[in-house]
Amino acid sequence: MLLPFAEKAYIDTKKLVDYCLSETHVTGRHKARVFKATLNLTASDFLYLKEQIATAVLLMEAISAGSTQQGDLYTVDFKLTHNDRSAPVRTAWIVLHGEFFPRLVSCYVNK
Repeated sequence: MLLPFAEKAYIDTKKLVDYCLSETHVTGRHKARVFKATLNLTASDFLYLKEQIATAVLLMEAISAGSTQQGDLYTVDFKLTHNDRSAPVRTAWIVLHGEFFPRLVSCYVNK
C-alpha cells in the first residue's frame, strides 16, 4: 500500500534543516552526522532530500506503524543516492486524526 494521501504529503523544510540535517540539534545531530558521513548530504542539500522524499512516498510501499492518540503512523523506506553514494533511508509519517494528508515526522539513514 502507498502512504495514505501520499500526493498531499507535507514535508516541512524546518524539519529537514533544523532537525534531520542539523549538526547542532540535540537529537537531530546524530541523524545529520550519519547523512553527512554516508551520503555527503548536509543542510545545504535539504531541497534535494525533500524532492527525493516526495517522490519516494509516491512510489514506495508504506508500512503501518500503529496508531496513537494523535493519529496513524507509517514508515516509507527508499534508497537515496547522492554524490555517487547510496544508502537506505527511512521516513516516518503521521496522519493526524481529522486530517487528510501525511506529515513527515522524521527521516534518517537506516543502516
